[in-house]
Amino acid sequence: MPTIKQIEALITKRSALVELLLNQLDKSVIDTQSELSRVVINDFVDKLDTDENGNIKNTQANRSRLALFDGIYRRFNQNTGIEVIKTIADGVGQMIDFNKGYFSLFEEETKLLPINKQVTETIETWLGVTDRGRIVENGYLDTLVKDSTVKNQIKNMMVTAIIGQQGYNAAKKQVKEYVEGNKEKTGGLERYYRNFVTDTYSVVDRTISKQYAEKLKLNYYIYEGGLVRESRAFCKKRNGQVFTSEEVSAFDPSKEGISLMPGYDPFLHLGSWGCRHHLNPINYTVAKALRPDLPKE
Repeated sequence: MPTIKQIEALITKRSALVELLLNQLDKSVIDTQSELSRVVINDFVDKLDTDENGNIKNTQANRSRLALFDGIYRRFNQNTGIEVIKTIADGVGQMIDFNKGYFSLFEEETKLLPINKQVTETIETWLGVTDRGRIVENGYLDTLVKDSTVKNQIKNMMVTAIIGQQGYNAAKKQVKEYVEGNKEKTGGLERYYRNFVTDTYSVVDRTISKQYAEKLKLNYYIYEGGLVRESRAFCKKRNGQVFTSEEVSAFDPSKEGISLMPGYDPFLHLGSWGCRHHLNPINYTVAKALRPDLPKE
């Protein structure tokens, strides 16, 4: 049986791993949006016809170029945008490996093999990744990189620039600031991925833990992840505390004014949007040592 010290060490490593993966994702997104800015300006904005005053002309030639923008963006995704998705897929693989090590504290490796296989298949099917790391067409990760939110926003800017005959430098600055961001706001891809992907790592980790816990009948959890300035009262109350599965089932952040994620599941979503905390499954012996008020199992 694992010691409290061993479990605490792995809990710390879990939080550190998630933080590391999120930092790697942030860097990948920032690098990608810088390249997107370069591609849009070089391959589209710089190709537009301007008059002697440096204003973009409202000509048929310029309007026709708008039809080419979709192809430019598609090629960017195929060449560069996919790198963000690969970063996510690699991070998920690291989470699967970490959880294999964590739960080996509670059961022999031979007995964990079928659970490991089931967990891996579940996550790969959900995210749309093959066992060889290939992104499955029209899977979750594939649709993320193909999403048209950022593309359409840039295209709308260009439509306005052409019809309004904006100055070339002003249009170029507008696109660059939207894509890359500035001191007051984050870039377009950063906002998109933070809205749709930031929670993915945490939900993947919790999904894996939940499957292992159910199979191994681990009915107690340590709510862990540390606290930061932005931590909500819901998480502050629970951070570092031990809970039974029944108590976790009763979690409801909406009672504390927090909007719930669609299909909210307390085991998977904890404090709802943006929550970086985790449920670390433990057995009764460890739970009782950390929380003496627990009744006999």
